[in-house]
Amino acid sequence: MEDETWAGIHMTIFVFFMLVSLSSRFKGDAQKLVLAPIESMMEMINMVADDPLEDYDFNNNYRTGEYETRVIQVAIQK
Repeated sequence: MEDETWAGIHMTIFVFFMLVSLSSRFKGDAQKLVLAPIESMMEMINMVADDPLEDYDFNNNYRTGEYETRVIQVAIQK
């Protein structure tokens, strides 16, 4: 009976640390893949809204592997 108790405690601790580490990783991925590109696009939209006739070069905001983001950036630039 005592062995089962310790096994349960160890399992609970293991699950707790797995949940904490995976949620931290998910938060980092969400920031990198979702929030940062949206913030970048909002900044671009605000720049264009302030002065729509200016010829902006948004190529420096392009990061490899973000095809969808690049498509939206080109649409904003046009």
